[in-house]
Amino acid sequence: MTALMAMPISDVMTPSILCVDPDAPVLEAIRKMQQHSIHRIFVRRGNGPLMGVLTTMDVLRWVGGVPEPEFERAGKKKIG
Repeated sequence: MTALMAMPISDVMTPSILCVDPDAPVLEAIRKMQQHSIHRIFVRRGNGPLMGVLTTMDVLRWVGGVPEPEFERAGKKKIG
């Protein structure tokens, strides 16, 4: 466990980054997440700065019409 704690993040992280345009249809993001077996996808326009992250939980809440819990909304800050 000690060796893991000293290991650099670059040795553990996922090296490839998948992104989706903020104007893309939600279905496009869902398909990308499914194809790559991931639960989060970054949102950015072209090579611009990161605008946010879309998660499978975000999609499930949207599909189910469930509002985001207050405690989660309070902890989120705008990126940038």
